[in-house]
Amino acid sequence: MGSDGGLTEKETCFHSLIHLELNPAPPGSIQEISHPSDPKPSPLMATAHSIQSVPTLSRPPPPASAAPTPPPFSTPNRLLEPSSMGHRDREIGSKRAKLPAADGASEDRLSALPDDVLIGILLKLRRTAYAARTSVLSRRWRRLWALLPNLNFTGDADHHRILPALAAHQAPVLQGLSAFVDDISAESVATWLPIAARRLSGGILLYNAVPQNQARERGVFELPRFENTTSIVFDLGFLGLAVPHSSVFARLVSLWLFGVHLHGPCELGDALSSPRCPSLRELKIRDAWGLGNFTIHSESLLQMELNNLYGLQQLTVDAKVLKELYVSSCFENSITAVSQPVANISAPQLASLHWMDAYDPSSVQLGEMAHLQLLETGHFLCLDIIWMTTHPIAIA
Repeated sequence: MGSDGGLTEKETCFHSLIHLELNPAPPGSIQEISHPSDPKPSPLMATAHSIQSVPTLSRPPPPASAAPTPPPFSTPNRLLEPSSMGHRDREIGSKRAKLPAADGASEDRLSALPDDVLIGILLKLRRTAYAARTSVLSRRWRRLWALLPNLNFTGDADHHRILPALAAHQAPVLQGLSAFVDDISAESVATWLPIAARRLSGGILLYNAVPQNQARERGVFELPRFENTTSIVFDLGFLGLAVPHSSVFARLVSLWLFGVHLHGPCELGDALSSPRCPSLRELKIRDAWGLGNFTIHSESLLQMELNNLYGLQQLTVDAKVLKELYVSSCFENSITAVSQPVANISAPQLASLHWMDAYDPSSVQLGEMAHLQLLETGHFLCLDIIWMTTHPIAIA
């Protein structure tokens, strides 16, 4: 209140706004508010005047018979009821995959697919550990990975999973097993390899990654019987491999042995000859120790590669259908060397010969090679250049 007992400008404006709130103007009318003692409205009064001057627009009442209008953007309850869906909506809804209910009672369409389709999906994951993790999806997936025809293990920790995976495997046959591991021990391989050998009907690959400067032997495990296995690829990282007299490879077609220390009691050549290995067609041995005398007699062998057989002193090959022979750094290499290489090769069907090793015509007998088409030679320790030029090998 002012000093003269009258209302101040702010109080007058406040009372005017209260009056407007308690006594709204009739629809369509404009109410003027003024103060007799203030012929010129102040800015504050002008604001009040502008608020009062806005006309109030009224909406005509709806007809009594009309249905009540729903609020804007609202959905009538009848549209949320399943019974209100038309035939077209039911048809579209029936074609959609059902999602699992909150309680897990219903299954999705993916889980309803046949086992062979789901197994094909799991095989796309490439690693058995990834496939096993799908067990958490539902009961339908819990044991599905155990039906995989191939088991694949990769990584430092994966070799600890090989034995449990083989124990849980439920497929009728094991078509293939591959393991890329880091510095696995011979004791670890010995726990699961015999189990895999009994079940395998396809191929097995074991790659043991170790530093190149660790070529010394680090434990020995025994080679089990691979009666139904068709392919073996072992890069053992210089582990020791013992070949027993009971070794049998009835269906073996291809054998690769890399980075291995070979032990008896059975000679590797005897285990791979036709009586015990009648189907062998491809043999590759590389970076191997323990083959002082390697002798093989095969009726089926087509290709053979011998590379860096440390300590080899004598090589005997009797292979009637052998087409390709590769010998490199076996008699002479960076670690061992013999004074005189001894070899006796009988391969009448040989078409390709790669002899990248020491050669002495008096002790290396290559036999008749009437079908030879390709000859590749390297540095021969005892090579008689004159003998080679005057006695060239005939190439058909």
